[in-house]
Amino acid sequence: MASEEDFQKASEEDLQKVSEEDLQKASEEDIQKVSEEDFNKAAAIIEGLVRADKPNNEEKLKAYGFFKQGSGNDYATATAPGTFDFKGKAKYRAWGDVKDIPVDDAKKQYIDLANALKEKYEK
Repeated sequence: MASEEDFQKASEEDLQKVSEEDLQKASEEDIQKVSEEDFNKAAAIIEGLVRADKPNNEEKLKAYGFFKQGSGNDYATATAPGTFDFKGKAKYRAWGDVKDIPVDDAKKQYIDLANALKEKYEK
């Protein structure tokens, strides 16, 4: 027969397990919200730097690829640019270079790139 102590121990373990699962879910949701907010801030940073003609073409293309992938766009269904659309082809290739990166990782890399470019050019 189970003692009161066994019952108490089992209840505490169940409570701890549930609490950890709830905490994990809450943390993941918070991370996604923060990530989306940070992603939008990073887009504003990149946009401002591009308007000021600060990043070089390689940096712009890298940012474009991470942005497209981080936005959840599907590379496989995207229309390839035309033969003489050289700028479009470069952007399409930049996106293709990161097409296999998970969306959340692409967002993180985009945010990191935006912060690095901001630090580099706003000194």
